[in-house]
Amino acid sequence: MGKKAESHKSTDGGKTWTELSNGLPDGVTGKIGLAISPQNPDYVYAAIELIRRSGGVFLTKNQGASWEKMSDAVSGATGPHYYQELYASPHDFGTIYLVRRSNANFLVIMERTFNQLSTDATHSDSHSLNFIEDEPDFLLLGMTVEIYETLDGTKTWRYIENLVH
Repeated sequence: MGKKAESHKSTDGGKTWTELSNGLPDGVTGKIGLAISPQNPDYVYAAIELIRRSGGVFLTKNQGASWEKMSDAVSGATGPHYYQELYASPHDFGTIYLVRRSNANFLVIMERTFNQLSTDATHSDSHSLNFIEDEPDFLLLGMTVEIYETLDGTKTWRYIENLVH
């Protein structure tokens, strides 16, 4: 259990791999959510959940050579075997969204400020988040069986009713 988790990267389509270790957590890791900044691809964010829902969100500014922990936030799921969905905003550099399992809530992380966005009107179990290039206040949130949209940056949500379950 105390063994260092091994993470690697490839820059040639998987022909060769380089181990990444500087700043990543020790221990057994589950699935890792990754998001690359659309504004600066050297910035890569990783949501890493460890045993007993520990872990957090990590950032590299040099394509994985070194990492720093940004937050203790994890998806709040059932442990490290569940999904980790992380999205980098196409509109605001340094803004990332961590989709959380519990009550469909997700966190927005803006340059070290962590805010829980309002998703009170939505169902639980978020799975995907989509953006429109020229609409920074628009988000489309996909759930297990439902879809919601906001046009005002999560102040209000509209349930998309014309989908068959």
